[in-house]
Amino acid sequence: MGPNVPRTWLEAAGLALFYLALGAGIVMAIRGGRTSRLLLALAAIAFAAPLLLAILGIGDRFYARNMIAVVPMATALAAPAMLRLRAAPLAVYLALTIVTSIWVATDWRYEQVDWKGALARAEALDRTAAIVAITRENAPAVETYLARQPASPSGVLTQRAWIVVEPIRAAGHRALGPVPIPHLSGFTTLRTLQLHAFTLVLVAASQPTRITPGEILGSTIFPGPA
Repeated sequence: MGPNVPRTWLEAAGLALFYLALGAGIVMAIRGGRTSRLLLALAAIAFAAPLLLAILGIGDRFYARNMIAVVPMATALAAPAMLRLRAAPLAVYLALTIVTSIWVATDWRYEQVDWKGALARAEALDRTAAIVAITRENAPAVETYLARQPASPSGVLTQRAWIVVEPIRAAGHRALGPVPIPHLSGFTTLRTLQLHAFTLVLVAASQPTRITPGEILGSTIFPGPA
């Protein structure tokens, strides 16, 4: 169903159908031949091994990236059960997943954050300004789209800067939402706009002023183009 399903009922319906088919598929595998039982055993090991490591405190390996191998095996177990039930569950499940995919693909609120679009908008309006990227973990993406490295810990000396604030999904919310704008000492606001829940603030100082990463929590500073 994807990580950002727009509605709870949509995700719940899809998960219910999939787990119903998975349960039926497990029963079919237990009653089936050697190949079916081998597939079930491999799926159980791939799921249980990281979980056991986490429970015993040996290593925290029970997270999505390490569970990818379970997905095709679970699908292989669930698909025959859906077909055995005269394909009605499969047809409904496909309808739900198609609706989800189209909904997410056509609504930025449920997609991943659009750093590429936000930075392009900022640079189209003022390409010379430094970039103060406020992000929890996407600084590497900002570096890629700007095609330049972050400033050193001493920061940058500039008169103009874009403060680009990454949106978040607040607890209990599925859609992206804007984050409050931080204050940058020594600068005044010239312009504020929003793009896909990003907040972009163009600020200026009366004279070249140094901006350091420590001034705003979670910020990464990028100088203007050379």
